[in-house]
Amino acid sequence: MCSNWRMKSTHAFRTRWIKASVSFICREQMKQIQDELGEGDIFSRDVKDLKGRIEAAGLPEEPKAVALKELERLNQMPPMAPEVGIIRTYVDGILDLPWTKSTPDKSGCQARARILDPRSLWTEESQGAYP
Repeated sequence: MCSNWRMKSTHAFRTRWIKASVSFICREQMKQIQDELGEGDIFSRDVKDLKGRIEAAGLPEEPKAVALKELERLNQMPPMAPEVGIIRTYVDGILDLPWTKSTPDKSGCQARARILDPRSLWTEESQGAYP
């Protein structure tokens, strides 16, 4: 009885192993064919596109290093991992920030201090507006 169970278990393992091996080999062959055709899979193209955008964005040193590190993490993950969307959104957010653009200052420090001061919310004019 024990040997019968062992034979069934061994057979089931071999069957799963062969299926997984064949599947892996077919996927690798498909990747090679897509690379030869210049198509590649969508995930790889997205990673390459993001890398090009990072290089072209003119980011400062630290944000660029962070973006490239996250891109490397993204590249090592399987395409269907839940973190892929989060990392992709994070890198897109880094790229969307205006790192090299600035606007002229329209208000002085005193105006900012008045806006940020919590006591300025309760001036005499605003107190009269609420019963």
